[in-house]
Amino acid sequence: MFDVDDVVDAEGASIRSDPTGLGWELLVGMRVTEEGVLHRDSITIDYTVDDEAYSVTIPYQVTICTGPEFEVDGSCPVPGLDG
Repeated sequence: MFDVDDVVDAEGASIRSDPTGLGWELLVGMRVTEEGVLHRDSITIDYTVDDEAYSVTIPYQVTICTGPEFEVDGSCPVPGLDG
């Protein structure tokens, strides 16, 4: 069950070991801070376990359009796709 009190900023976040051994589920949210088009193709997570550094890049695509020009017709251009 998702608990809004568990939400933290990603940068600098720390999580404790999972006592159940089942692992963790990562939910990534985005906060819109200015008008325009935001597009991402991946997310990279840098982390350490027992003082050993790791990095994983997870491919995904998301495009967010915000502002008056997008509210007129509802269009939101996705880079690399012909509209």
